[in-house]
Amino acid sequence: MNYKLPKSGNHRGYEIAEVDHFLAEAKEQFDLISGGTMTAESVRAKRFALVSNGYSISAVDAALDRIEDVFAERELRHKLLIEGKAAFEARMQTQREVIDSRIGRSRGRRFKRRSMLNRGYSPREVDALVDMVALHFEGKMPITEREVRLTVFRLKRGGYAEFQVDAFIDRVIEVLQFQRLL
Repeated sequence: MNYKLPKSGNHRGYEIAEVDHFLAEAKEQFDLISGGTMTAESVRAKRFALVSNGYSISAVDAALDRIEDVFAERELRHKLLIEGKAAFEARMQTQREVIDSRIGRSRGRRFKRRSMLNRGYSPREVDALVDMVALHFEGKMPITEREVRLTVFRLKRGGYAEFQVDAFIDRVIEVLQFQRLL
C-alpha cells in the first residue's frame, strides 16, 4: 500500500499530515498478522480536514477506496473461514433482502423524504442508481463497487434522506464485495 498523492495546488485539499498519518496507520494495521483494529468500515468513515494546497481530494478518495477494498476482502475471507460457506452465503442473502426491499418500492418512494424545507438527495438520481443495482442483480448490467461509490447526487428540497441512501449504498457495496469473493 504505497501511494504518491498529488497536491491540490491552489485549491483546497486534504490536510497532508492527517492523510500521511492515516495511510501509515493503515499500512501498519494491514501488515499485522492478527488483522489489527482498522476495518473497511472505519476506512469508509474516515474524514480529513480541508486546507489550502493539501492533497488532491479525488486522489485521496481513490486511495481510500482501494484501501477499503483490501480490508473488506481480508475481513470477508476471515468471515468465510470462521463461519463457513453456508453461513457466509446466508449473510449475503440477508443483505440482498434489505436491498431488494428498497428495489421493490415505487420510484420516488424508496426512501424517507425530507421536508420541503430541507434538502436531501435527488430522488430521480437515487432511483436511477437503485434501478442500475436491480439490473445488476438480475444479471442484465454489471456494476462495480467503484461505480456505486462514485455516484454523486444533487441535493433537492424534499429529497431522499441521505442517511438511508448512504446505508443502502453501503449494503450494495458489501454484497458486491461478497459476490466478488465467491
